[in-house]
Amino acid sequence: MNWRAIRAVVGKDLRLVRQNKNVLASLMLMPALFFVIMPGIMVYLASSAPGAMGDIDSDFGLFFANMPAGLRAELANYNGIVEQFTLLIAGYLFGPLFLMVPIMISTTFGADSIAGEHERKTLEGLLYSPISDFELYIAKLLVAWIPAVVATLLGGLLNAIVVNVASWGLMERIWFPNSAWLWMVFWLSPAVAALGLAAIIFVSRRAKTVQEAIQVSGFVVVPIILLLVAQMAGVVYFSTEMILIIGLIVWVVAAILLWIGAKTFQRGELIARL
Repeated sequence: MNWRAIRAVVGKDLRLVRQNKNVLASLMLMPALFFVIMPGIMVYLASSAPGAMGDIDSDFGLFFANMPAGLRAELANYNGIVEQFTLLIAGYLFGPLFLMVPIMISTTFGADSIAGEHERKTLEGLLYSPISDFELYIAKLLVAWIPAVVATLLGGLLNAIVVNVASWGLMERIWFPNSAWLWMVFWLSPAVAALGLAAIIFVSRRAKTVQEAIQVSGFVVVPIILLLVAQMAGVVYFSTEMILIIGLIVWVVAAILLWIGAKTFQRGELIARL
């Protein structure tokens, strides 16, 4: 494995990313929206409106009774419905929205990494460079996966700060993140980014523009949206156990797709489409 050649390709692509205003905008706007703005507003409203919580006390009681035992036990450690509702909003209901960031960043960067080369007319020079197909494949994966994971980790840190600040008037302590949130950031989010990347790799090899690749790969966010709807409806809950199970499934599926992608990634196919 020629890691020097891989680092060269990764470095070149990341420099191009810094010059692409559209890609940089997505890198900054999505984490700001899903990690800072939305959770900050929702947690602040939930934690600063104790009177409104009384109106939904009975409904929340039914919602609480249908939760998994582990989640009920965690909520029971908090005083009153307002604190419990704040934890539910910050630690669980925003989980699927949090996962939108790594999958959208990985697909955006993955599309720019391959379809962008075709669009910028730089793919031919790259394909004739002294690097193997597998090394080129690994380099293109890292170009998209690393920014997605880094943005998610930094976003998770910002999110924890925002949630604690927004709910300080109620909690009066640092209480977030909880264990489920940590597992989602460090276990499930990288897996989701890898799965989105596996999908975009297949699409980008056949797309002529970045926009075309992103549009075709948009289906990868559908499972996240369905998960959000299911959780809001009370069908599933983002408990620690659920996150571990989903993460394992996503990692396995992503590994299989990435392995298939490695076996089928051939520069000859890309050269034929120039």
